[in-house]
Amino acid sequence: MQVFSETVSAIYEAAVRPENWPAALEKVGACFDAEGAVIIFYSGNSETDFIHSPGLHDAVKLYQAEDWHRKDLHALRAMELHLTAGDIFDDFSVATREEIGRHPIYTDFFRRVGFGEQCRRHQIDP
Repeated sequence: MQVFSETVSAIYEAAVRPENWPAALEKVGACFDAEGAVIIFYSGNSETDFIHSPGLHDAVKLYQAEDWHRKDLHALRAMELHLTAGDIFDDFSVATREEIGRHPIYTDFFRRVGFGEQCRRHQIDP
């Protein structure tokens, strides 16, 4: 419960001090026994922007450098499914088991950077 309480406090702190988001996201990742957490901002076909925990820096840079935002099954399906702000989804909400076994976001990118299953919250800017 201590980790959760510290995470909530870090999120509140980051809300008033945006420079604290990377540390807050690190705590979010720790709550789920993950390497970290990321907030991704999509805007049409333009480059994506991120706030991420420090431990995910290399993965985020690779995602951007290799234009994964244009072929990220999660982002594409979230838009196709008309998910709205606040919707939470996981891998199986947006992909079949077969797609997870063969889609490049899983077989190439996630495997190379050491990511496992994903859980995401979808946010659409008004």
